[in-house]
Amino acid sequence: MAEQSVTLQPGESKVVSFEATPQEARAYQVSVNGLTGSFVAREVPEVKLVYVSDIRHHRERTPCGATYTIFEVDVQNQGNVSGPCSCIARRRVLTRDGWSGWMNFNYDPYCGSEALVWKIDHAVIKPGETVTFSEGLEKWPYLYEPSWDILRLEVRFKGDAGEILTGSMRPRDL
Repeated sequence: MAEQSVTLQPGESKVVSFEATPQEARAYQVSVNGLTGSFVAREVPEVKLVYVSDIRHHRERTPCGATYTIFEVDVQNQGNVSGPCSCIARRRVLTRDGWSGWMNFNYDPYCGSEALVWKIDHAVIKPGETVTFSEGLEKWPYLYEPSWDILRLEVRFKGDAGEILTGSMRPRDL
């Protein structure tokens, strides 16, 4: 407990203050020379975002016939308050010259006037809730053309839950 002695002359006054840092959430009693009071220490609200799956992928086909590989990962809020979460997907490729830098997916899957949306990169997640973040990659012909020299592909999701990375994949396996 904090303790401080103060000596006063008749008619003199001084402000005395104490700082308390509770170690647990509960009610605390305070006493100063017979004067009593109390305060309640509450648990600090926390948003705790955790990846609860590995990155997975599956194929989708648009009504116009384009094929996309959709990459997904699940993030759960294991905290006690709702909070915002961003989770951005990036990709890089391996050629005979080495790995490229991390790139945006940069796809825009339009079929006529209808936008086909597979990209989810921001959400507000409630306590206990799990949200699937996703991004689509069009199956470009150059992924299969030996002349383009793409040997491997990696995908990562990075954001408020940290970073998660796929293993190296052969483009033809997508």
